[in-house]
Amino acid sequence: MATFWNIVGVRAADIDASHAWAMPGVSCPACGRSWTTVGPALPSISLVDHPLANRFRPTNVAWEEWRELQNAIRDRVPSAEPIVPGLQLGPLRGKVTRPFRLGFFASWGLVVAESLRRELLALAPDLTLVQSDMTDRTSTTYYEFELYSLGAVAHEEHDHCQVCGYSRAVLPPDPLVLRDDPQASIFRVRALPTVLLAHERLLPLLRRELGDAARYEPVQLPS
Repeated sequence: MATFWNIVGVRAADIDASHAWAMPGVSCPACGRSWTTVGPALPSISLVDHPLANRFRPTNVAWEEWRELQNAIRDRVPSAEPIVPGLQLGPLRGKVTRPFRLGFFASWGLVVAESLRRELLALAPDLTLVQSDMTDRTSTTYYEFELYSLGAVAHEEHDHCQVCGYSRAVLPPDPLVLRDDPQASIFRVRALPTVLLAHERLLPLLRRELGDAARYEPVQLPS
Protein backbone atom coordinates (compact mmCIF):
# COMPACT_ATOMS: atom_id res chain seq x y z
CA MET A 1 0.00 0.00 0.00
CA ALA A 2 1.25 3.48 -0.86
CA THR A 3 2.38 5.94 1.81
CA PHE A 4 0.42 9.18 2.23
CA TRP A 5 0.94 12.43 4.10
CA ASN A 6 -1.56 14.86 5.60
CA ILE A 7 -0.89 18.28 4.05
CA VAL A 8 -2.11 20.83 6.60
CA GLY A 9 -2.55 24.38 5.32
CA VAL A 10 -0.95 26.87 7.72
CA ARG A 11 -0.88 30.03 5.60
CA ALA A 12 -3.02 30.86 2.57
CA ALA A 13 -1.66 32.43 -0.60
CA ASP A 14 -2.60 36.02 -1.38
CA ILE A 15 -5.80 35.21 -3.26
CA ASP A 16 -8.92 37.35 -3.30
CA ALA A 17 -11.36 35.11 -5.13
CA SER A 18 -14.39 32.87 -4.85
CA HIS A 19 -16.04 30.11 -6.84
CA ALA A 20 -18.81 30.96 -9.24
CA TRP A 21 -21.55 28.89 -7.56
CA ALA A 22 -22.18 26.98 -4.33
CA MET A 23 -24.62 24.46 -2.98
CA PRO A 24 -26.55 26.33 -0.28
CA GLY A 25 -26.46 25.36 3.34
CA VAL A 26 -29.46 23.40 4.57
CA SER A 27 -32.03 23.86 7.33
CA CYS A 28 -33.18 20.41 8.39
CA PRO A 29 -36.71 19.85 9.70
CA ALA A 30 -35.69 16.60 11.41
CA CYS A 31 -32.62 17.52 13.46
CA GLY A 32 -33.27 21.28 13.57
CA ARG A 33 -29.77 22.20 12.40
CA SER A 34 -28.85 24.78 9.81
CA TRP A 35 -25.44 23.81 8.51
CA THR A 36 -22.94 23.84 5.70
CA THR A 37 -19.55 22.34 4.90
CA VAL A 38 -16.22 24.00 4.16
CA GLY A 39 -13.60 22.52 1.90
CA PRO A 40 -15.09 20.59 -1.01
CA ALA A 41 -14.95 22.21 -4.44
CA LEU A 42 -15.43 21.02 -8.01
CA PRO A 43 -14.09 23.86 -10.15
CA SER A 44 -14.68 21.97 -13.41
CA ILE A 45 -18.47 21.92 -12.91
CA SER A 46 -20.03 24.86 -14.76
CA LEU A 47 -23.63 25.97 -14.27
CA VAL A 48 -23.51 28.68 -16.93
CA ASP A 49 -26.26 27.00 -18.95
CA HIS A 50 -28.24 25.67 -15.97
CA PRO A 51 -31.78 27.06 -15.58
CA LEU A 52 -31.41 27.14 -11.78
CA ALA A 53 -27.90 28.62 -11.73
CA ASN A 54 -28.89 31.76 -9.80
CA ARG A 55 -30.13 29.63 -6.89
CA PHE A 56 -26.69 28.13 -6.23
CA ARG A 57 -25.37 30.67 -3.76
CA PRO A 58 -23.98 30.61 -0.19
CA THR A 59 -27.15 30.92 1.83
CA ASN A 60 -29.34 28.52 3.82
CA VAL A 61 -32.47 26.99 2.31
CA ALA A 62 -35.14 24.57 3.50
CA TRP A 63 -34.52 20.84 3.12
CA GLU A 64 -37.00 20.39 0.27
CA GLU A 65 -35.39 23.16 -1.81
CA TRP A 66 -31.92 21.84 -1.03
CA ARG A 67 -32.88 18.37 -2.27
CA GLU A 68 -34.28 19.91 -5.45
CA LEU A 69 -30.96 21.64 -6.13
CA GLN A 70 -28.98 18.51 -5.30
CA ASN A 71 -31.01 16.48 -7.79
CA ALA A 72 -30.71 19.23 -10.39
CA ILE A 73 -26.92 18.83 -10.64
CA ARG A 74 -26.51 15.13 -9.84
CA ASP A 75 -25.89 14.29 -13.51
CA ARG A 76 -23.09 16.89 -13.72
CA VAL A 77 -21.17 15.68 -10.68
CA PRO A 78 -19.16 12.43 -10.69
CA SER A 79 -21.39 9.69 -9.31
CA ALA A 80 -18.99 8.80 -6.49
CA GLU A 81 -18.60 12.40 -5.35
CA PRO A 82 -20.97 13.52 -2.56
CA ILE A 83 -23.05 16.65 -3.13
CA VAL A 84 -23.03 18.30 0.27
CA PRO A 85 -24.14 21.67 1.67
CA GLY A 86 -21.45 24.22 0.87
CA LEU A 87 -19.97 22.37 -2.13
CA GLN A 88 -18.27 25.02 -4.29
CA LEU A 89 -18.71 24.85 -8.05
CA GLY A 90 -17.04 26.51 -11.03
CA PRO A 91 -13.63 28.12 -11.43
CA LEU A 92 -12.14 30.58 -8.97
CA ARG A 93 -12.79 34.17 -10.02
CA GLY A 94 -10.87 37.13 -8.65
CA LYS A 95 -7.27 38.19 -8.33
CA VAL A 96 -3.92 37.12 -6.95
CA THR A 97 -2.39 40.04 -5.05
CA ARG A 98 1.08 38.46 -4.70
CA PRO A 99 2.25 35.97 -7.37
CA PHE A 100 3.22 32.44 -6.32
CA ARG A 101 3.97 29.04 -7.86
CA LEU A 102 1.97 26.85 -5.47
CA GLY A 103 -0.28 28.04 -2.69
CA PHE A 104 -3.33 27.38 -0.58
CA PHE A 105 -6.74 28.83 -1.28
CA ALA A 106 -7.99 29.30 2.29
CA SER A 107 -6.40 26.28 4.00
CA TRP A 108 -8.23 23.52 2.15
CA GLY A 109 -7.64 24.14 -1.57
CA LEU A 110 -4.50 24.25 -3.71
CA VAL A 111 -3.66 26.48 -6.67
CA VAL A 112 -0.68 26.13 -9.01
CA ALA A 113 0.85 28.58 -11.47
CA GLU A 114 1.53 27.75 -15.10
CA SER A 115 5.28 27.65 -14.45
CA LEU A 116 4.91 24.61 -12.17
CA ARG A 117 2.02 22.83 -13.90
CA ARG A 118 4.06 20.50 -16.11
CA GLU A 119 6.34 19.32 -13.30
CA LEU A 120 3.35 18.70 -11.04
CA LEU A 121 1.46 16.68 -13.65
CA ALA A 122 4.54 14.57 -14.34
CA LEU A 123 4.38 13.46 -10.70
CA ALA A 124 0.58 13.28 -10.53
CA PRO A 125 -0.78 12.46 -13.99
CA ASP A 126 -4.19 11.58 -12.53
CA LEU A 127 -4.63 15.08 -11.09
CA THR A 128 -7.22 17.37 -12.69
CA LEU A 129 -6.16 21.02 -12.84
CA VAL A 130 -8.86 23.56 -13.71
CA GLN A 131 -7.89 26.92 -15.13
CA SER A 132 -9.06 29.75 -12.90
CA ASP A 133 -10.33 33.17 -13.85
CA MET A 134 -7.82 34.99 -11.68
CA THR A 135 -5.38 37.70 -12.65
CA ASP A 136 -2.17 39.08 -11.19
CA ARG A 137 0.29 41.80 -12.16
CA THR A 138 2.39 39.34 -14.20
CA SER A 139 -0.52 37.88 -16.24
CA THR A 140 0.23 34.41 -14.88
CA THR A 141 -2.30 31.65 -15.49
CA TYR A 142 -3.36 29.78 -12.33
CA TYR A 143 -5.02 26.38 -11.99
CA GLU A 144 -6.98 24.96 -9.07
CA PHE A 145 -6.59 21.33 -8.01
CA GLU A 146 -9.85 19.43 -8.38
CA LEU A 147 -9.66 17.21 -5.30
CA TYR A 148 -12.13 14.37 -4.97
CA SER A 149 -13.45 12.93 -1.72
CA LEU A 150 -11.80 9.52 -1.94
CA GLY A 151 -10.09 8.78 1.35
CA ALA A 152 -11.59 6.98 4.32
CA VAL A 153 -9.91 7.41 7.69
CA ALA A 154 -10.66 5.87 11.05
CA HIS A 155 -13.05 8.13 12.96
CA GLU A 156 -16.19 8.20 15.06
CA GLU A 157 -19.43 9.80 13.92
CA HIS A 158 -21.66 11.63 16.37
CA ASP A 159 -25.07 13.32 16.09
CA HIS A 160 -25.82 11.72 12.73
CA CYS A 161 -29.09 12.80 11.09
CA GLN A 162 -30.73 10.24 8.81
CA VAL A 163 -32.56 12.96 6.87
CA CYS A 164 -30.04 15.69 5.99
CA GLY A 165 -26.88 13.63 6.48
CA TYR A 166 -25.33 15.83 9.16
CA SER A 167 -22.71 14.14 11.32
CA ARG A 168 -19.84 15.30 13.47
CA ALA A 169 -16.65 13.40 12.74
CA VAL A 170 -14.31 12.87 15.67
CA LEU A 171 -10.77 11.69 14.98
CA PRO A 172 -8.78 9.49 17.34
CA PRO A 173 -5.44 10.84 18.61
CA ASP A 174 -2.81 11.41 15.90
CA PRO A 175 -1.82 10.07 13.51
CA LEU A 176 -4.60 9.71 10.95
CA VAL A 177 -5.23 6.09 10.01
CA LEU A 178 -6.07 5.53 6.37
CA ARG A 179 -8.48 2.63 5.87
CA ASP A 180 -7.87 2.05 2.16
CA ASP A 181 -5.72 3.04 -0.80
CA PRO A 182 -7.78 5.29 -3.10
CA GLN A 183 -5.24 4.99 -5.95
CA ALA A 184 -4.90 8.78 -6.23
CA SER A 185 -2.02 11.23 -5.97
CA ILE A 186 -3.84 13.76 -3.79
CA PHE A 187 -7.39 13.75 -2.46
CA ARG A 188 -9.77 14.82 0.29
CA VAL A 189 -10.94 12.76 3.23
CA ARG A 190 -14.60 12.02 2.67
CA ALA A 191 -15.77 12.60 6.26
CA LEU A 192 -13.48 15.63 6.74
CA PRO A 193 -13.19 17.48 3.41
CA THR A 194 -10.73 20.09 4.71
CA VAL A 195 -8.18 17.28 5.20
CA LEU A 196 -5.89 16.76 2.18
CA LEU A 197 -3.80 13.61 1.79
CA ALA A 198 -0.97 13.38 -0.74
CA HIS A 199 1.09 10.47 -2.02
CA GLU A 200 4.68 10.42 -0.79
CA ARG A 201 6.06 11.03 -4.30
CA LEU A 202 4.58 14.55 -4.16
CA LEU A 203 6.16 15.40 -0.84
CA PRO A 204 9.49 16.83 -2.13
CA LEU A 205 7.69 19.19 -4.52
CA LEU A 206 5.15 20.23 -1.89
CA ARG A 207 7.84 20.91 0.70
CA ARG A 208 9.94 22.88 -1.79
CA GLU A 209 7.10 25.04 -3.08
CA LEU A 210 4.86 25.48 -0.02
CA GLY A 211 7.61 25.67 2.58
CA ASP A 212 6.27 26.78 5.94
CA ALA A 213 2.82 27.52 4.47
CA ALA A 214 2.05 23.88 5.23
CA ARG A 215 2.65 21.27 7.89
CA TYR A 216 3.32 17.68 6.83
CA GLU A 217 2.08 14.82 8.99
CA PRO A 218 2.55 11.11 8.25
CA VAL A 219 -0.58 9.01 7.81
CA GLN A 220 -0.71 5.58 9.40
CA LEU A 221 -1.69 2.64 7.23
CA PRO A 222 -3.95 -0.20 8.35
CA SER A 223 -2.11 -2.82 10.38
